[in-house]
Amino acid sequence: MSVPEVMFDDMPNHVCWLCKANTGHVINGDPTFVGSEVAPLTESHQLVCAAFICSICRGQSIALGSVEYGYGRRNLPGFFENARGDDLIWRPSAAETRSYPDVPQHIGEAAKEAYECDSYQHYRAAIMLARAVIEATAKDSGITTGNLFSKIEAMATQGLIRGKIRDAAHGVRELGNEMAHGDFVEPISAEESQLVIRLMGEILNDVYQSPAAIEQAQQAAEARRQGGQQ
Repeated sequence: MSVPEVMFDDMPNHVCWLCKANTGHVINGDPTFVGSEVAPLTESHQLVCAAFICSICRGQSIALGSVEYGYGRRNLPGFFENARGDDLIWRPSAAETRSYPDVPQHIGEAAKEAYECDSYQHYRAAIMLARAVIEATAKDSGITTGNLFSKIEAMATQGLIRGKIRDAAHGVRELGNEMAHGDFVEPISAEESQLVIRLMGEILNDVYQSPAAIEQAQQAAEARRQGGQQ
């Protein structure tokens, strides 16, 4: 089946789960309403879905959206073509990953899992893992006593993390504490989760990655000096 001729401006952009390109996706076939067996109707909204083809690799994805109750079926193509950003949920999702070089393996793997949880929109799990990464980093630095608050303070006092990063780490700690104690009433936004992941990365950079880069630069400079003396 050939991809329909559609202007790129009419395509919703999305990171393809197959080729990882952030590109336009062309609607394929007729959108429809999702059955009440999996998406019970409410007084205000109903779930809709459509198949899309990636304009690069032609892999297929399913996009899910929500429209007002009573929305006309013939208007669904227009809804999907005009949808942007958070209007749609894509399946399979294009999960992203990230490695953390120069970080101890057990900490780097947990940080990678936190990053992937955020990518999969599992925001509470991402925040709880990020909190655990901060505590594991403190323990790996020899700070093994006290609660997480005191561990963060000790990392700052010892010069392992910057003052502003210390304040940010406390923000992650407080948000993670809510999750750990079962306080799930308030929803977690994508922006909050992404901020926590970035802050976790800053802490790992302060403690591990930046010192490793400095050491590598010093070793390279020393090697050049020794080479010039021969």
